[in-house]
Amino acid sequence: MDRLFNCISLMSISVDLSLIVGEIKKLADSLKNKDGYVYFQISRGNDLVRSHFYYDDIEAERFGYAMPCKYQSSPMDAMLCEDIRWGKCNIKSTSLLGNVLVMNEAKDKGCGEVVMHRNGILTEAGASNVFYLNRDGMVRTSALSE
Repeated sequence: MDRLFNCISLMSISVDLSLIVGEIKKLADSLKNKDGYVYFQISRGNDLVRSHFYYDDIEAERFGYAMPCKYQSSPMDAMLCEDIRWGKCNIKSTSLLGNVLVMNEAKDKGCGEVVMHRNGILTEAGASNVFYLNRDGMVRTSALSE
């Protein structure tokens, strides 16, 4: 939730955070303690005029769902590639073109995932987060900041 709220703040989206917490909790509760995941997305909202300027009177759009699923862990090949996404990957957004392009390149090479790096530092995978051990044996993952 901290990452979501941080992203909302970085994008200057005005929304009642307690409302968001309630909606996500309701979705999670709908899984009834079964395995699954919650997807939740917030956008600035719908403006009547297409413009790159945004205004505070637009109501944020919220969309989410809960999906039951069984998680199975099995090995898969992964491709390593340069992170071609935009420079603010700490802001989770629906700008997925970079992920889609490299995931399909990985698929064409027989891989089920791609691990991206920038300047020699692992950033993220195409469809998942990356946790790794650094040279000092510490577990690392992508930073919430730039």
